[in-house]
Amino acid sequence: MHTDTFLSHLQIDPDKIRPDDWEVDWNNAPYPFKIYQDRPKIALSHEIPLSFQKKTGNLSLDKLGCFLWCVFGITKVVYATYPAHIDDIPHTATMYRRFVPSGGALYPNELYLYIKLNDIPPGIYHYDAAHHSLVLLREGNYDAYLANALGNRCDISDCFATIFVSIFFWKNFFKYHNFAYRLQGLDSGVVIGQLLEVAKQTSFDTTIYYQFLDEQINHLLGLSTEKESIYAVIPMASSLSIQSDTFTEDKITEVPVISHNYHMKSKKLIPYPDLQRIHLQSIQQEIKAFPSIQRTKPIFQTKKQITPLPPCRSHLPPFLETCRSRVSPGADFTKKTVTLEQLSTLLHTVRDATSHSNDLSEHADHPFYHLTIAGYLYEVEEVSNGLYCYNPANHSLQLIQEGDFRFYFQQSMTHQHINLFQVPICLHILGDPLLGTEYLGTRAYRIRQMETGILVQRLLLAASSIGFGGHPLLGYNTKMIDQLYQIQDQKETTLIQIPIGPFHLRGKIEANIHN
Repeated sequence: MHTDTFLSHLQIDPDKIRPDDWEVDWNNAPYPFKIYQDRPKIALSHEIPLSFQKKTGNLSLDKLGCFLWCVFGITKVVYATYPAHIDDIPHTATMYRRFVPSGGALYPNELYLYIKLNDIPPGIYHYDAAHHSLVLLREGNYDAYLANALGNRCDISDCFATIFVSIFFWKNFFKYHNFAYRLQGLDSGVVIGQLLEVAKQTSFDTTIYYQFLDEQINHLLGLSTEKESIYAVIPMASSLSIQSDTFTEDKITEVPVISHNYHMKSKKLIPYPDLQRIHLQSIQQEIKAFPSIQRTKPIFQTKKQITPLPPCRSHLPPFLETCRSRVSPGADFTKKTVTLEQLSTLLHTVRDATSHSNDLSEHADHPFYHLTIAGYLYEVEEVSNGLYCYNPANHSLQLIQEGDFRFYFQQSMTHQHINLFQVPICLHILGDPLLGTEYLGTRAYRIRQMETGILVQRLLLAASSIGFGGHPLLGYNTKMIDQLYQIQDQKETTLIQIPIGPFHLRGKIEANIHN
């Protein structure tokens, strides 16, 4: 299948890239975390503070441990029972949850770090989420090697840590087959979004590098590119800036090959040739000075009603409390009226949290620069039921079409596991999934999914801060939603759907992991 056709089906009609007879072998399912064996481990402190302290000097090992736990640590163990379907036997599941959502709670990402702290030897580490520890993979100073892999656009010598966000392809391919490729980009973005929010709480600077020499980075970390590969590199320092005028590749000292044993539980890995082909096409062999990716004209240019949003709430819960309260309600949404102040606070919080630095655009601080937030509102006080587009520039809603579309949205669901008649706010993130392909090739698709994931996590945290739940969904008929927004003939499409609103959780046993 041609790459363009594969990516089009992936976005619009994913059933065309999955075998009709595909069955999930749960007995061969991997762990949602990677466990290295026979390597030195450094246990991280489980004393997690109730609130963050702004930075005072350099990062310590205890602070790094708190940082990693808040970004990607296991924060909750849930034992849930679900209704019976065919055999009248209720389904039970034990899930290891984190502050970030993941498709099927499979968490295909892993975190690696290049650390230079006084507390531990400098080198390459893996964050073992299962044991909240650091696993030493390679000891030494690799400033020059890593800087070269980034095209010498970052002064790595100033960074006390660099975080690598990887994708282990099998971790969700075993369930979702080729559709896993779309989820992998979104899941990576959600993790990056959480990382950016946690970094803001500690006041450390971060920059997202989407462009780097993949094979060189994977070699440094000891990864097999066809099994696991880095999607983003994020240096951390007290102050950072992208050196955009320097795109060079210097000759560097070779580093030896490493290959360490690890445990993933799966006894057999089924080949995934389509994913491998698309991934290998996205590999960068050289760093170029790419021009900034400019946004095209606004999607919606209607002159219909504009609704200015009022001031938002002045007091919101502490960040860690917001993270702990984040929930994907599923079937547990409850129908309640939403105030205009609550809606305003939701959108304003997202807008204020959007700015970040990356290596793609000069305008990363522009709210949702490549993306648009639109959605359906029902029984929101002082707002007519209908479709709206959010304008972050003046914090207002722009009417697209008035009416009650709940039945239409419910019909568009490919899996009827959420009752959208109970949901007052159903948001969509719209954008061009192939924006930037003329510069980045196939790599542009995964980057756009990551940018979408970053915005998704900010929406979910904003919803949690006002006591609402948000449930990211890809199980909808994209053509139906695009037709409703009247964008079916444009490059933009509906990238993800997020119902948001009050909820009441079903009975389940869960244990929060803290202190």
